[in-house]
Amino acid sequence: MPWVYSLITVFIGLFFYWLRSHHRAWYGVSEMIVAFALMYVVYFPHGGPSLLAGGGSVPSFLDVVTSRAVTFFGSVYAFVRGRDNIVGGLPNGSSI
Repeated sequence: MPWVYSLITVFIGLFFYWLRSHHRAWYGVSEMIVAFALMYVVYFPHGGPSLLAGGGSVPSFLDVVTSRAVTFFGSVYAFVRGRDNIVGGLPNGSSI
């Protein structure tokens, strides 16, 4: 089954590559959505309350630190790249 998930992931990656090549502003919007989702993961960790569930088990300290560090930098990167793609996808002379 991992091969099926890997193949699906490759096709999704190819779709998003096509989206970035042909509709860069929309790709930038999708990156910003990912950035906001990653920010949610940072500020509502595994053990804390979430919007979808009332809570859960308390994760280890290492789990919290790793999760927060990785998702924090990932969200910053995705946000910056998303904004760059939105601006790059706008008609010449436009700015945000």
